[in-house]
Amino acid sequence: MAGIPKTPRSGGPKTAAGKAVASANSLKAGIYSNVVVLPGEDEAEFNQLEAQFIQDFSPQDIAELTMVRELAVVVWKKHRLDRLALSASLKVLNQPIEEGDYRRHGLQIRTTSWYWINHLDALDDKTAKIQAAIEQEAIDYLDRELYAADLEEMKLSSPHLYNAILTSAENAGFFYEEPSSEALAALMVSNEELESIQFVQVAITSANQRAEDINWAYGNADKIRAAVASVKAQRLLGVMELEKPRRVSDDLSRIFFRTLSELRKHQQWRQARNTVDVTPKRTI
Repeated sequence: MAGIPKTPRSGGPKTAAGKAVASANSLKAGIYSNVVVLPGEDEAEFNQLEAQFIQDFSPQDIAELTMVRELAVVVWKKHRLDRLALSASLKVLNQPIEEGDYRRHGLQIRTTSWYWINHLDALDDKTAKIQAAIEQEAIDYLDRELYAADLEEMKLSSPHLYNAILTSAENAGFFYEEPSSEALAALMVSNEELESIQFVQVAITSANQRAEDINWAYGNADKIRAAVASVKAQRLLGVMELEKPRRVSDDLSRIFFRTLSELRKHQQWRQARNTVDVTPKRTI
């Protein structure tokens, strides 16, 4: 009766790509790996660390040299773990703070103020006063057609709003010097519905929106900063409570001190073996 042929063992990956995958899998995130210097790390730096250990412990045989190298490898991996932990912590701490984060800390965010929420340091009392003036001055000019006479009046009675319109026109490339009130009133643009609309109406609406956003952010600056600090503190606590990196660090520390103890015992044994007893023996 013919036996069932055995399936030949694969013997592992044969292609270069397969071997590379197997090698990468064996790294095990680089902490428990048998590979000492990982891609992206500085081999010369490790060699310098190992040389320092050899200088400090002066190994005299292959056993001592093996243990000294293991000490260097453990310290190298602890340094790697510290770098990985720091990188992971910074990634968590520097994640953008979302609307929900503010809401959980009792602050309802004005979503159109996002830019200024994230750039509070660019705001000061002078900026806030100018923007408050623009918001107040815009009330009389919103959502209505404006004529040259209106702009002349605005120039005198609402200078902050008028300057905001000129800045907007200059930024858009419509004028390179201050236009006449007639030219400014006659300037037309298309809105999102492709309808023709006065540029000054668009500029006033935009200036008013910007002023409202800045004033909200500046007026709530203390609450925003307090919420940001609270969110980051909670994230930091979460990072500090991560158990896996701590367990790995403890494992490496145990390996280090166990190896150090074995090295010292071996050195003491070697020294005792090589010591010549010159104490004279008593003759009875």
